[in-house]
Amino acid sequence: MHRTLKAETAKPPRSSMRAQQRCFDAFLDEYNNERPHEAIGQSTPSSLYQPSPRTLPKVLPELEYPEPFEMGATRKVYTEFRQDAVHLLKTTDRSFVKVAEDLGVSVVTLRQWYKRGVVSKKSRKQRKAETAKFHGEETPERKLARLERENAALQKEIDSQRMDREILKKAAAFFAKESE
Repeated sequence: MHRTLKAETAKPPRSSMRAQQRCFDAFLDEYNNERPHEAIGQSTPSSLYQPSPRTLPKVLPELEYPEPFEMGATRKVYTEFRQDAVHLLKTTDRSFVKVAEDLGVSVVTLRQWYKRGVVSKKSRKQRKAETAKFHGEETPERKLARLERENAALQKEIDSQRMDREILKKAAAFFAKESE
């Protein structure tokens, strides 16, 4: 139906909105009143249509949700999840692919969240420079600096694992509530 609608009304498009609407209206009239449809025994839709005997209220009542279901709770959890994912990228040396895989989201989605949530990002070269080991002879000062960097990297990894665990706990709690 959509292919037919497009072929008969939009190629080529009409010169104005009013002309385009007239074209749509003519198509609708022909489609519902003149063309037989194989799916309904070569009848036209208008020949089978019957209005509903139910009367609908002029104004729909406000929806009320049971206590455990709050409006906006899903959005809040989703926003927190995005923020946690971006924080994970910023505070660890893991790649987009690894974090996306760990969190079960696509890399493209994670990159979009990151671009929206990050003003400046370290370049790959800067990250490599920060984690690269010194070449050549190691003085006590360089050894201390290297060990401090390694310690900081290990601490980041521990923090990352803790954050992963917290994110997964939140997600599990959220989905447990959803399934109830």
